[in-house]
Amino acid sequence: MFKKALSLLLALMLVVASFSVAVITVAAADGDAGSGSDLKVTATSNFFPTKEQSFTQEEINANNGKVTVTYFIQSEDRLVNADWTLTYDGTVLALNEEANQHMMPIATDAQVNFTPTSVQPGVKGNCTSLNTYFLCDENGDRTAFVTATFDVIGSGDTTVNLTVNEMRTTQLEDGKSTSDVENEKQIVSDGAVVESFACTPTTAVYAGEYDDDYVDPQPTEAPTEAPTEAPTETPTEAPSETPTEEPTEAPVDDVCIVAGSSAS
Repeated sequence: MFKKALSLLLALMLVVASFSVAVITVAAADGDAGSGSDLKVTATSNFFPTKEQSFTQEEINANNGKVTVTYFIQSEDRLVNADWTLTYDGTVLALNEEANQHMMPIATDAQVNFTPTSVQPGVKGNCTSLNTYFLCDENGDRTAFVTATFDVIGSGDTTVNLTVNEMRTTQLEDGKSTSDVENEKQIVSDGAVVESFACTPTTAVYAGEYDDDYVDPQPTEAPTEAPTEAPTETPTEAPSETPTEEPTEAPVDDVCIVAGSSAS
């Protein structure tokens, strides 16, 4: 009887332990689901640097469910013509034509096709002008080469890629308003960078719609505290004591006492 009761008790303890492990595992899984980022966008290109940025669902909701990828450029040279293709994952991001009327801010006359048959989902664009396009703003700072704003419709890791198929630049001589062929350089040909020129390309990925003034926030650094030094104590010197001299006593002369003496 005792053995049967003990067996039942051990079996009950095993069931309880198994249930506890299951509860802990589910709780841990639920905790992980809400932590970290809900979306990571990696912007790549054959000409511009790669940029990664992660977002929480709260950040996405606070920006009307939108994220933007912008490829910036800065150069004193001018652009004569360019041709590019932008691709993205349609299961995570959706590009709205109405929200992307100016995908190539440097070229207001750029031709943009939102439904090219050669790539889906994707966008193709191009521009050309002998009057050239500025590759910097009026202050000489960077300007947006191509930008795209997306509605977030999924989560996880996703990639947006810009392929610059063709790019030709020039340097205008003083007094000239149009490009001369002898000053032009073919920078990109058939998707391959064939020549370099003085420029600074950068890539930005951020929540919300296009912002030409966007800059990545600087990381917050903990203030550097100066090491606390122990106060320097002036060594205490023992007071100088004037040596005490023993008093000098005058020598005492011997006294001769004559006792019992009388005059006769």
